[in-house]
Amino acid sequence: MADLSQERFEYFSEIESLYLTFRKNEDGFMESWMRFKKNSKKFIIMNHADAQFFADCEKFTKLIIKTRSVREELEKKWDDLVSKERKIREKRQ
Repeated sequence: MADLSQERFEYFSEIESLYLTFRKNEDGFMESWMRFKKNSKKFIIMNHADAQFFADCEKFTKLIIKTRSVREELEKKWDDLVSKERKIREKRQ
C-alpha cells in the first residue's frame, strides 16, 4: 500500500511541477507579448502564417487574463466558504 501512496505522490509532484512551470512561462509569455505590442515600430503582416500566429497570441493572451480572473474569483469564493465554516464551528463550541 505504501508503494501506491508513493506512486501517487510522485505523480502529484510531477503535475505540480508542470503547473508551476506553466505559470512561470505564462507570466513570461504575457510580458514578452506586451513588450512586442508596445513596440513603437509599425509593421504590416503580409504572411498568412504570421498573421495566424499573431491572432493566436492575442487569443491566448485573452484566455490567460480570463483564466486568471476566474481563478481569483474561485479563490475568493473558497476563502468565503472556509470563513463561514470556521464561524459555524466557533458557534458550536
